[in-house]
Amino acid sequence: MTSELVVLLPKKIRRPNHYKRIKGVHIAAVVATALIASLIGVFMLAPSIPTSWSTLALTDKAYHAIAFAALVLPSGAIFQRHRAWIATGAFVFGLTIEVVQPLVGRNAEWADIAANTMGILIGLSLGRMISAKTFS
Repeated sequence: MTSELVVLLPKKIRRPNHYKRIKGVHIAAVVATALIASLIGVFMLAPSIPTSWSTLALTDKAYHAIAFAALVLPSGAIFQRHRAWIATGAFVFGLTIEVVQPLVGRNAEWADIAANTMGILIGLSLGRMISAKTFS
């Protein structure tokens, strides 16, 4: 019966190791996204670091945009059909962080939400470009 199913599949997917490769890439994207989300949660809810300790000359908003671009990039590159859900989930995650920040002694800002949104758009765009180059 499995040989009958293989014949029905497109030629591109008939290779026996193709499923393992796809499954591994999907798992890696989900794990990377979860790790990045954990790091974002820790750093955005931890006490602020004095600016004199920072070695990079970036603004807080640039950090937000970079963090959220990195958050959606792995999943955005692999799960192309689910970009809207990825963007929505990342946006809600950023919004939740901003709501929780005043409870842990940090300030919530609308500009942070805007920077998060820009990062999401940048990350999904980069993910789309990577996907087009890698999986086409």
